[in-house]
Amino acid sequence: MKTIKIPSLQQAQEVVSDTVSCFRSSAKRSGLLKSCIQRADDDQVSKCHLTNLCTTRFVERHTSIVCFRSLLPYVADSLTEMKSWQAAEARKTAHTLINSMSQSETLVGLAVLEKISSIMLPTTRLLQTAGLDLVEAMASIDDLLGSLNALRTSEGFVEILDNATAAAQLLEVTLVKPRTAGRSVYRAAASRGPDDSIEDYYRINVYFPALDAVLQDVELRFGPKQRQAASFSRAVPAFMQFDDFDSDWAKLQNAVGAYNNLITDPTVVIKAEYELWLASGINNWRLTIHEQH
Repeated sequence: MKTIKIPSLQQAQEVVSDTVSCFRSSAKRSGLLKSCIQRADDDQVSKCHLTNLCTTRFVERHTSIVCFRSLLPYVADSLTEMKSWQAAEARKTAHTLINSMSQSETLVGLAVLEKISSIMLPTTRLLQTAGLDLVEAMASIDDLLGSLNALRTSEGFVEILDNATAAAQLLEVTLVKPRTAGRSVYRAAASRGPDDSIEDYYRINVYFPALDAVLQDVELRFGPKQRQAASFSRAVPAFMQFDDFDSDWAKLQNAVGAYNNLITDPTVVIKAEYELWLASGINNWRLTIHEQH
């Protein structure tokens, strides 16, 4: 997705990918991680292995990020223990990964990815369901867009920064902001002076651009043409709105007009059949209400 163009998120995904490859390439390393998790005896941990980060499959990628964040304390303990191994290659890999994980941009990027992935995961799973109805899919997309837009606030970033700070304390490092330019040509520069906070920098340069990129990508995949095709659902009795005929028919008529060359019957015939189905649905609905009372 477009979020990988943001340096902090790209760096975070690379760290996840390299760490997963490190542990899954050796049975000894994988066993070390499993033993660290078992020694902790944490009931909230349900997995003992990291999940591969796939760059093309939504569900696998989101699952990998969430899994990595939940196992981060045990990954850090495992890498720290690996630093004392006799194998030079293992020690070098452990040092490199710990240094990469300890970077402020990596920790904030992981926290941002975890938050966005957690929100997108249910929708991505639903979209891959066999026989999924188009109307249900569009309703889920609308809910997702609403949730992502609600997160685009300063308050929404506070929890993410707290999670990144907690991870930094676990790794015994402190979150810092990189050196920034004092003047920006194309937009307001974040953290221009010593009084500007770390929160301001990462909110403006990482969090907001990540949300904007995801929102733009989702809206592009499920844009006006897809929504217009979904309007054909108004012809299905289960999705007819009995209390608002004019609005319901207007949505169906727009779809009929857009795909008129694929429909053999004229609009007047389609509307007449629609009215018959609507009348039948209203009668059945009234009968059901009467039987309930």
